[in-house]
Amino acid sequence: MDYYLRGELAKESGINFETLRYYEKIKLIPMAERNISGYRLYPKETLKRLKLIKMVQSCGFSIDEIKHILYLIENPVDCSTNSDEIIDRKMNEIDKKINEMTYIKDMLLEIKNHLKKQNCAYFLSLLS
Repeated sequence: MDYYLRGELAKESGINFETLRYYEKIKLIPMAERNISGYRLYPKETLKRLKLIKMVQSCGFSIDEIKHILYLIENPVDCSTNSDEIIDRKMNEIDKKINEMTYIKDMLLEIKNHLKKQNCAYFLSLLS
């Protein structure tokens, strides 16, 4: 099969119809060709692109960042010099979130310990 119909592409990629339409609208994937009956036909490369988009999205990249990454991939000269910046920025964001979550976890452990000891006075002191 050289082409996927929209339903087939949605099933294979795990992305719903509306998202496919949206991705076309914002030019994340190329516009589909149409057959004689008017059905959208997507080349196999679109499925590969969608799998890449999902992978990058699962790393926390926004649509704009994904567009930038796709641009870098499609322009190898720029890719080698500019890819570190976007990846490093995302890793820094993740490090910040890890620190925030570690802080929250520590606070939860402290609360748990006070509650285990039935140390309600501690919580009352926070309210005063």
